Amino acid sequence: YAQREDKLTEELRRLKDQLASDAARTQVNKEADTAEIDRLQQLLHKALLGNGELMKQVEVLSQRAGVSASHFEEMQRELASLRIANASANTEIARFCALVSNLENDKKLLEKDLARMLA
Repeated sequence: YAQREDKLTEELRRLKDQLASDAARTQVNKEADTAEIDRLQQLLHKALLGNGELMKQVEVLSQRAGVSASHFEEMQRELASLRIANASANTEIARFCALVSNLENDKKLLEKDLARMLA
């Protein structure tokens, strides 16, 4: 009975040591996680301040240029529309160039046919 009690006492001591070690490791990990969270929150705060500062600069520059945000958005939409129209015009130009090339080839063939007929 004494040996079993000694074994159980030793096992209990080992489990308590392991629990204490795990608790210490958990505390260290928790502190590291907390430090990382703090660091990330500071970075986020700086980024938000930077973003706010950028928005202020955009607003100041817009006011200096006499361009409101809605007018700027309208100009961007118009620019997009012009780009679409430009792409469409380029497609039409390419189509007309192909037609001209075909007509030039037809003209050469007709000239050959005419030369053969006259010969």
